[in-house]
Amino acid sequence: MFDEAIDFLYRRSLILPNVLSFNFLINRLVIHDRIDTALFLFDQYKSFGLIFNRYTYAIVIKARCKKGDLEQAFCVFDEMKEVGVDPDSYCYAALIEGLCNNNRSDLGYGVLQDCRTRSVPLDVYAYTVVIRGFCNEMELDKAESVFSEMEKLGLVPDVYIYCALVHGYCKSRNLDKALSIHDSMLSRGIETNCVIVSCILHCLDEMGRASEVVATFEKIKESGLYLDGVAYNIVFYSLCKLGKLDEAVGMLEELKSMHINLDIIHYTTLINGYCLKEKLDAAYSIFKEMEEQGFKPDVVTYNVLAIGMSRNHRYCETIDLLSYMDSQGVKPNSTTHKIIIEGLCSLGKVEEAEAHFNGLKDKSVEIYSAMVNSYCKMNCLREAYDLFQDMKTRGIKPDVFAYKVILEGLLNGRQEKIALDLYNEMSLKGMTPGWYLKALLLRDSRIQFPLHDSLNCINKKASSNHRASLEHDVEQLQLCLQQEISMHILLERAMGRASSTLSPGHRNFASQGNDEGKWKSIHFGMLKKWSWYNRVSENAHEISSLHEGIHKERNGTGKSYVQSRLLR
Repeated sequence: MFDEAIDFLYRRSLILPNVLSFNFLINRLVIHDRIDTALFLFDQYKSFGLIFNRYTYAIVIKARCKKGDLEQAFCVFDEMKEVGVDPDSYCYAALIEGLCNNNRSDLGYGVLQDCRTRSVPLDVYAYTVVIRGFCNEMELDKAESVFSEMEKLGLVPDVYIYCALVHGYCKSRNLDKALSIHDSMLSRGIETNCVIVSCILHCLDEMGRASEVVATFEKIKESGLYLDGVAYNIVFYSLCKLGKLDEAVGMLEELKSMHINLDIIHYTTLINGYCLKEKLDAAYSIFKEMEEQGFKPDVVTYNVLAIGMSRNHRYCETIDLLSYMDSQGVKPNSTTHKIIIEGLCSLGKVEEAEAHFNGLKDKSVEIYSAMVNSYCKMNCLREAYDLFQDMKTRGIKPDVFAYKVILEGLLNGRQEKIALDLYNEMSLKGMTPGWYLKALLLRDSRIQFPLHDSLNCINKKASSNHRASLEHDVEQLQLCLQQEISMHILLERAMGRASSTLSPGHRNFASQGNDEGKWKSIHFGMLKKWSWYNRVSENAHEISSLHEGIHKERNGTGKSYVQSRLLR
C-alpha cells in the first residue's frame, strides 16, 4: 500500500502534493516503523520546494526520536526557526515523548519546564509522558514531584497518569503505595480499568501471593468490571503455580469463549503445572492436544516436559521425547543437553552420555555441570574433578551451581582437603556458596583439620574481605560445635532418663548406640536447621510480604486486604 502511494507521488513529481496529504503519508510510515522511508521523503520533497507546516515537523521529530537520533530531533527546531515556522505545543509534546521513550525523561522534563518559561500551553498529555517516563526508569520520587507540580498548575490528572504511577510502584514491589494511589484515583471519581487491575494482579503474582491473585480476580470479576486477556493470563499462571490445574483448564476454555487466542506459553505453563503435580500422563495429553491445535512446541516446551519425566524417573521416555524433538527440527539448547546427559547416566548408559558430551562443539557451564554431577553421583570423583578443571582450562567460568555440584560430590566422597581448596577458590571469586555447603564443608573438614588450624587454610594472598568471611565461618563453626556439644549432653541425659521406661529391646538398642551414630544424628539436625535458615534468609522479602499480608488479610468484611482496597 505504501509503495503504491510513494510511486504515485513520484509519477506526479512535477506537481507537488498537498502538504496535508504528504503529512498523512509520512505519519503512517512512522507509525508502521518505516522511519527511513519517511525521512527520505521529507528530505526529497524539501528539495522539491514543498512548504511544510508545524505538523510536518512534529512528525519528523517523532521519527528522529523513534530512531534514537535525539540530537537530530533537537536540530529540527533550529530548522523550523530558519524557515520561519514557530514550534507549537504539538511539536514540543512530540519531543518530550520521544525523549522519555528513550529513557531520557530528565531531558524531557527539562523541555517541559522550558515550555512553561516560554508560555507554551501544554496539556495533560505532556505531563503524562514525563510521569510515565520517570516511572519506567524507576525514578518514582521525580514522578510524584511532577504529579504535584501539575496539580498546583490546575491541571487535572487523568486515568493514564494514575495508571503510570500504579504501574511504577507495582514494578518496585511497593504494593501499599500502588493501592494508595489507586484509592486517591477512585476518591476523585475516576474509574479504574483492566490495565490498572492487571498491574496489581501481576505485582501480587511476582510477590508470590498467587492465592490473592485468584481471589482478587474473582471479586473484581463479580463487580462487573471488564477484564481483558492480560488479566486472565496472570490468573491462569497463578492457578498453575497453585496446582489448581482443573481450574486452569477451565480458564483456557473461558479464554477461547472470549475469542482470545491461546498461545504456546499457555500450553507450556499448563504442562509444567501437571509435571510439578507429577501427573505426567495429563502433561503429555496437553502436549499432544497442543500439536493437534496446530501449535508447534518449541525447545522450552520440550524441556519442561522432559524435566518432568526425568524427575519422575521416566528416563527412557525422556530420551524418546528428545529424539522426537530432534526429528521435528527443533534445535536443542544447553538445558536439553543437560537433560540428555543426566538421563543417559541415570539409565546406566555412561559411555553414551560421554559420547554425547564429547560430540558437542559448544559446551556451556550448564552442560559441564551436568556431566560433573553425573560423575559425582556414580562416585567417579577423579573424572568429575578432572572435568571440572578442564572446564576452567577452556576458559569456561564455573558458576555457583557448578561449584556446588563438585563440592557436594567431593564432600560426600570424603575428599575434604580438595573441597576446602575449591571453597577458598570460590570465595575469592566473590561467590557465596550458601549456608548448607558451608555447614557441610566445616562439618566434614573438622575431622581432619583442628579448629585452631582452620584459619591457616586461608591463602596468604587472599583479600581482607575473604579473610573476614572465613573468620566469620570459623566463629559460626565454634558456635555450632558448642551447640552440638550441648545437644550431645542433653541427648545423653535424655537417653539416661528414658532408659527406665524403654522396653528391654529398645533399652539394648540405646545402650549400643556409638558416638559416631549420635554425632551423625546431631549433624543431620544441625544441617536441617542451617538449610532452613538459608531458605529463610534467601526469601526474606517474601516472608516479610507474607507477614504483612497476615496482619492485613482481614478488613472486617471477610474480604482480603487487596480486594477491599480495589473494590472500594
